[in-house]
Amino acid sequence: MGVIAGVAFALREITFTIHENTEITIRDKRAELADMRAGMVVRIEYRVTSQGNLADKIEVVLDATGLR
Repeated sequence: MGVIAGVAFALREITFTIHENTEITIRDKRAELADMRAGMVVRIEYRVTSQGNLADKIEVVLDATGLR
């Protein structure tokens, strides 16, 4: 999963690996990766492993409609 992150006054793309135990929530309800859409603002809890960034939790902060 690629995410565009704001860092100071710049943007960069960060890649995260999603695993079967990654918790995904949209509007405080359990969701699946297929429920996510481009343009959603997310908060990701992750850890850095030898294989890269591994996402443990993804929370949609703002969806594409502007609703939380």
